[in-house]
Amino acid sequence: MHAERFQDQQLSSTSKFMIGLACGTVIGAAVGVLLATKSGAELRGQIADSARRFGRKMSESYSQASDAVSSGVDHAREAVKHGRDKFASTRAQFATADEGRMSEMENRDL
Repeated sequence: MHAERFQDQQLSSTSKFMIGLACGTVIGAAVGVLLATKSGAELRGQIADSARRFGRKMSESYSQASDAVSSGVDHAREAVKHGRDKFASTRAQFATADEGRMSEMENRDL
């Protein structure tokens, strides 16, 4: 339960960062257009280049975030599997020990 809450918080902060980054980029581009002293063709070319760079950066950021989440999920699955295996092993040890004690008690009663 704690891991799920942590993952939700982590995704939430990542989402907030990505939204902030996108808004900052849009606002910066708008201010740049308003203050530009270049011709229309130059300005459109510059905006297109900026948009391509932004797209690449967003794609890289998404890829990194996706890899981090996938890695966290894989790690959590492995931890759960290890915990289940350990529990099953411990339960089997107790069952074996309990059976041994029951046999000893039966032998004493005879």
